[in-house]
Amino acid sequence: MVEEDILGEAGSHVTEQNLYHASVVALENRLASFPVVSDSLHRKRAMLVASDLGIEASPWPTPATRQLELAQQSDLPRL
Repeated sequence: MVEEDILGEAGSHVTEQNLYHASVVALENRLASFPVVSDSLHRKRAMLVASDLGIEASPWPTPATRQLELAQQSDLPRL
């Protein structure tokens, strides 16, 4: 993904505001759905809020979260 393809909004202070404003940006850009980038501790809640707002979204981990998750998986014992 190239930086020019990333859309966002910066005026929100809470998840509900962020997702609402992101849905407006998506509509303005004729997007039917969009990824919600969030860390693993917040991802489930963010997706529930998106669903409550009627937003079709997919969860994407933050780069740092993804690296941590992969590192944790590699420490698991192999069966």
